[in-house]
Amino acid sequence: MADAAPTGVIVKGHGTWGTKKRKRRNGEAEKLRITNYAITNYALRITHYALRITLHASRFTHYALGGVHP
Repeated sequence: MADAAPTGVIVKGHGTWGTKKRKRRNGEAEKLRITNYAITNYALRITHYALRITLHASRFTHYALGGVHP
């Protein structure tokens, strides 16, 4: 199943992600920004998996109770 965490979107958002063409004076701020993005991405992914698990669980209970596929 495809991962719904929008990694590509985030990376495409600002061009200076993988390309270190210019030397930046604020290396610390850049590092912080990258970690922020990573954390956000991670949180999104966790939420996404949790949601998927919940959906699957509800579908399973639905089956168990003799219901139809939702």
